[in-house]
Amino acid sequence: MNRAREPYLVSKCARTIGVSLLLWLLLAGCALPFTGSLQPVEPIPQSATPTQSGSSATPQPSASPMPPSLTPPEPSATLQPGTPTHTATLTLTPTQTLSPTITQTPTRTLWAYMTWTPVPTRTPTITPTPTPPLAYLRILRPNAFSKLLSAIQVEASVSPGDDGLVQVDLLGEDGRLLSRQRLDYREYLARSIAIAPKMAFTITGVSELARLMISVDDRFGRKIAITSTDLVLLTLGDNELAPPGVSVAPYLLRQPVADQVIQGGILAVRGLARPVNNQPLLIDLLDEQGNSLAHAALQVALPSGQLSHNPFEVDLPYQVTGAVHARISIRQESAGRIPGIVALWSVPVLLNP
Repeated sequence: MNRAREPYLVSKCARTIGVSLLLWLLLAGCALPFTGSLQPVEPIPQSATPTQSGSSATPQPSASPMPPSLTPPEPSATLQPGTPTHTATLTLTPTQTLSPTITQTPTRTLWAYMTWTPVPTRTPTITPTPTPPLAYLRILRPNAFSKLLSAIQVEASVSPGDDGLVQVDLLGEDGRLLSRQRLDYREYLARSIAIAPKMAFTITGVSELARLMISVDDRFGRKIAITSTDLVLLTLGDNELAPPGVSVAPYLLRQPVADQVIQGGILAVRGLARPVNNQPLLIDLLDEQGNSLAHAALQVALPSGQLSHNPFEVDLPYQVTGAVHARISIRQESAGRIPGIVALWSVPVLLNP
């Protein structure tokens, strides 16, 4: 090899090594974190190396200017051909991987139902009026003012008297007795039964007003109850039955109750009435022989609207010397051409002085 070219080859080798080292540093700088500050690099001035006489001066290689953003480390020694280079050791730091945390998301409810708690209020309590009881004696058919030929088929609901008898009477227009039956139902004492007697009659005219009456007595012969209905008797034609009427009890006694012991000389009578006509209520306190110990007459109006009965009250003074099995009786007399009692109800009491 020509010695004149030896410096040039050395310079070229050094340049090649320097470029390789620079590229390695650039790659290492991209991989490793940078903690220093960047300073601009001043260019290295080129200096001419004197050569031997007779040979031309060969320019020395100069370091290429570094990018302004990076500052290469200063070499500690001048690289010579054949000098081993330093190998950088790359240390890999494990990266901590964060595991995702599962967060529970509440489920949205499509519909929300509100619960209302009732608040008690001061609402007055309505006490319903009790249904009036049925009459003690009821004539189911024929009904009032039915037109009938002989014999009349009677259907009724009754309770036998203390003697076990039920009396059925058919009275004519002038009060005469047209027909009577005394039915014995002793085996049905204190029970309500259905009866169906036939009442035959004879009249002189073509038609006549009449009254069908059913009654029962107590052990002293006093009337316990009476019910009646007016009819039209025929000798010619066909039977014509009228529609049914009211079947509730006409008189209700609240005070006294049955078999109540009364003393002090005053009997307080309290009750309800549904008058069967416009006649006054006749209230009697009867002794064991049927004699009146006290008497009162009350005018009670017919009920209207939702009322079935109208209230009444009266005080009956009495005088007795000992215990008396008395009976308080409420009745109404006829308002038509046929005289007599049309409705009656009574309650037994024990009177003491």
